[in-house]
Amino acid sequence: MKRLNCWLCFLMLFLAACSSAPRSGDVQPLPEDVPTQTATLQTQESNTAPAESEAPAADSEITQTSADTTVLSYSQTGGVGGFCNELTIASDGAYTLSRPCDQFETSGMLEDNDFNSFQSWVAHLPDFELMLEDNPGNTDNLISHLTFNGSGDSEADDAQKQVIFDWVNGLMVRIDSPTIEVPPTPELSVLDPAGLCPDITRPALLTINFESPDLLTLVDPDNQATCEMQLSRLPVGRIAPASGSIFYPIFNPETEMVSILRLSNDGEQTLLPFTELPAQEQSPTDFVVSTDGSKIAWSQTIIDNEVDPPLYTNSLWLANSDGSNPVTILEQVQNEETRFVAPIRFSADGSHLFYALQPDVPGLALSGRFDNLYRVPTAGGQPELVYTCSAEEQNGFCISGFALDGTILTVIQPADNSIRVLDTNGTDINTIPLPATDYVERVSFSPNGNLAFVTATLTQPSEDETPRPSPGYLTVLSLPYTDQAQTLLSDNSVGTLWGWLDDSRLIYGVIDEEGNTSTALLTLEGQSVVISPDVAIGVLR
Repeated sequence: MKRLNCWLCFLMLFLAACSSAPRSGDVQPLPEDVPTQTATLQTQESNTAPAESEAPAADSEITQTSADTTVLSYSQTGGVGGFCNELTIASDGAYTLSRPCDQFETSGMLEDNDFNSFQSWVAHLPDFELMLEDNPGNTDNLISHLTFNGSGDSEADDAQKQVIFDWVNGLMVRIDSPTIEVPPTPELSVLDPAGLCPDITRPALLTINFESPDLLTLVDPDNQATCEMQLSRLPVGRIAPASGSIFYPIFNPETEMVSILRLSNDGEQTLLPFTELPAQEQSPTDFVVSTDGSKIAWSQTIIDNEVDPPLYTNSLWLANSDGSNPVTILEQVQNEETRFVAPIRFSADGSHLFYALQPDVPGLALSGRFDNLYRVPTAGGQPELVYTCSAEEQNGFCISGFALDGTILTVIQPADNSIRVLDTNGTDINTIPLPATDYVERVSFSPNGNLAFVTATLTQPSEDETPRPSPGYLTVLSLPYTDQAQTLLSDNSVGTLWGWLDDSRLIYGVIDEEGNTSTALLTLEGQSVVISPDVAIGVLR
């Protein structure tokens, strides 16, 4: 069942969390798929006395390990599976894994992370030898024997030896793992020769059930007729309708790249290859499309958590949706303030792109509110700072919205519990008192410029339950924003405001007594009707 947290979490736009990657110079942990052995480390001491040199060598004649000298050798014999594995690694990173009992052998070079760790151990640790047995004295005893020939002088303790032992076992599993071929991605074809639900009149509400994210539903707002669309690819980010088409990002498992797919009103599917970006773990991507579908902007932030403070590298591009007239707005721009680039939208006439450099704060960074606002001409030019939340305001993400043409801003003022309406020159137009302050949502502007927002007083019956509005308020203010704002709804059912269907109807979430959510329409006269049990994600015009 869909609970209240569905409408609170939807604004996160399918985002995924970033995790820290190991530093390239650190030791690598044992992969999760390698069983851990419980054994006692037994250091083998050499019984052979070292040969005395006839004369001390000069500094320039100190013996160094040659590039093809074996530095590490490891063997596994016996055990329940009758192991006969032998692994050798040379100082240049060349390895050979063999199983004499199976007449098997493979070789290669260590990857960068493995080689960096290996080199560090060789440079800092001296020789040592390990012998491990998992069931001594029994016929199924597995004997593991590791010999390490280092050139350092810092004696390895048992913990360091265990790390190297685990790394070697993990390396063998990765070397010996079977190659899994990725099935080829089927070619794109026309999704439906009849087009995208031609029997549903426009504008139509586009909804999604997150239990089936590749299944979209168009809803006729006047008679609640519905039409389902099965997408040919699974969306991996926001779904953006524009001028009768639907744009969404897809992942290609063969190339491990993410790119934008356009599903046109006639059912034709077109991949936009110029938007292709690597799907790296800590490289979030995003995109926006102009209202008429003629322009697209896309972004990527590469996060390096291996340095302190973390380094964020932002890139932002735009082009016509056919790939022509590409413009680079930001290219590999770095900051240590944990800010990622977020394309917001194009101006109504398509002449400017608006974007923000958002602080990476969980829960707020993707709330639809912004800490700063930039605009840049789509034909190219220098970005211009429109507004930034000042430190004196003590209110990050203070920008709750801006008009479609970018001329009007709304800024949250927590000091006096209000929303400030101003133009881009900083001239105040009006101040709207907030009906509630526990939850203050973004401001949504209609095509003709009217604004609306939701606030709520929240209650939480128990720690295990999601906070609920008690009550929630849906407030509107019409152009020219000089009159008093009107609250159209005030009850416990008011959920998230999704936006405007047209200039006279709002789309918002409704919450019932059990916490289930649905989507409803609200007129400016205060009349409400539920039209879908699913979540609204946009309007197809």
